[in-house]
Amino acid sequence: MSVAFTPKALRSVPYLLSAKLVTFVVYFFVSVMVVKALSPEDYGILALSKNFGQYMVIVCALGLNTCILRYVPEIEVKRDYLGIKSFLIRSLGCQFLSWLLCIGVLYLVKVYIFEYLTTDSPLLLEFIFLWILAWVVKNTVTDSLTALFEVKTVAFIALIQSIMIYFAVWWVCSNDVKIEYILGVELFALAFTSMIGFMRLRKRLAEPVCEKSTENNLPVQRVLALATPVWFNGLLRSLMLQYTEVFILAYCFLPEIAGFYELGYSLPLLAITFIPMALQTLFSSAFAEAYQRDKTLLPKMVRSMFKVLILLSIPLAFTGFLFSEQLVAKIYGEDMSSAGYVAKYFSLIHILPLISMPLSMAVTTLEKNSKTVGLLILQVTINIALDIILIPNYGLSGAIAAVILTFSLTIPIRLLVIRRLIGGIWFPAKFFLKIIASCLLLAIPFSFIPQSNTLLGDLSLAILYLASCAGVLHITGSTQTFLEFLSKKNH
Repeated sequence: MSVAFTPKALRSVPYLLSAKLVTFVVYFFVSVMVVKALSPEDYGILALSKNFGQYMVIVCALGLNTCILRYVPEIEVKRDYLGIKSFLIRSLGCQFLSWLLCIGVLYLVKVYIFEYLTTDSPLLLEFIFLWILAWVVKNTVTDSLTALFEVKTVAFIALIQSIMIYFAVWWVCSNDVKIEYILGVELFALAFTSMIGFMRLRKRLAEPVCEKSTENNLPVQRVLALATPVWFNGLLRSLMLQYTEVFILAYCFLPEIAGFYELGYSLPLLAITFIPMALQTLFSSAFAEAYQRDKTLLPKMVRSMFKVLILLSIPLAFTGFLFSEQLVAKIYGEDMSSAGYVAKYFSLIHILPLISMPLSMAVTTLEKNSKTVGLLILQVTINIALDIILIPNYGLSGAIAAVILTFSLTIPIRLLVIRRLIGGIWFPAKFFLKIIASCLLLAIPFSFIPQSNTLLGDLSLAILYLASCAGVLHITGSTQTFLEFLSKKNH
């Protein structure tokens, strides 16, 4: 694998992992403070507001962040920093215009938004709008830095942002807490860290440029050919993964039920995918750069990414399935115990989308995203149909079942189409079965251990199980692929 990816890509991994680990811990404690400070109903409104805002971030991004990760490394190989600056300015300008258009439309229907959120707070919508813009700018800046492999700066930004949010939320929750205040402190942290990233990006792009700019070699048609399907895929994929369930639960029941689902969905997602998601942006650019050098490296890169994702996600998924239900009830309080039930099953469900991550990187590298739009339309159609059938009758259980059934029915079709697009799947089946078998065998004795009456007891058991998995996998030699990501000896 070290032959496929460049040394600067691999050297960036430890910084990303360290920053993501700290960010994960900080955001976990932030979620505990917020849940305990708000009533279940208010937390549900906050969850709905953020889910709505996160979806609008995807709308406003227009798929251009993926274009940044794909094209900036290609332009940077030619040291054409003038071309990069022009591309980034135009990308950010298009996103800003998209944001203006979105808030204009939303203002026209704000009465219905307040009715849906079951609140009439006069400032909530304004804070959501600014929160969306802050995320759009911040994502553009950090993705630009990632594409230039300025990962130390990205890691530093993530650390500063998480620390600022922790202390700001702690202060808000210690006083007269309101939903707008929580969004406000996050907004301030996003704006501050975006400025840090912008200053570093400006300095990075001030380097000497080549005599002939390659800006004209990246025509608008080529950018649109990638951005349009990526944008559309992002909108559909987000609906399929979470947002349809949250929105339909809130419509059929109360905001607090949507809050239970959102917390139960997001906690295992944060735990299981915080490292894979950190690697995704970096290795999207690394794929593009390596493919630019040697087009035969694609199968090796996909296979390596599969192994790393399997190794990182499977032990955490089993740990969550065994212990998350009792841990959520003890940490967040019995009022949120329903979220623990959701978290238990999503600890396993969140493995399923990871199958697509290396394949999506390959599809983006080959610029064939437009040919996968039909797949997502099929998935979203099935998902919404299952939501409408199951959620009104079965509530949270129906939402969980809808997600499982959607993936079970559509993953075989998706893999078949992707295989035809990129020439293979290159999934390490033996390695996958080996990791599953190891974790499952260790889970059997732990499942017979009686539940502890204390939080410390449950945490100790969870850590012991995770450490046992790590020990067994290391002894059997399964961790070698991941250690290559961290090792610099072969660089």
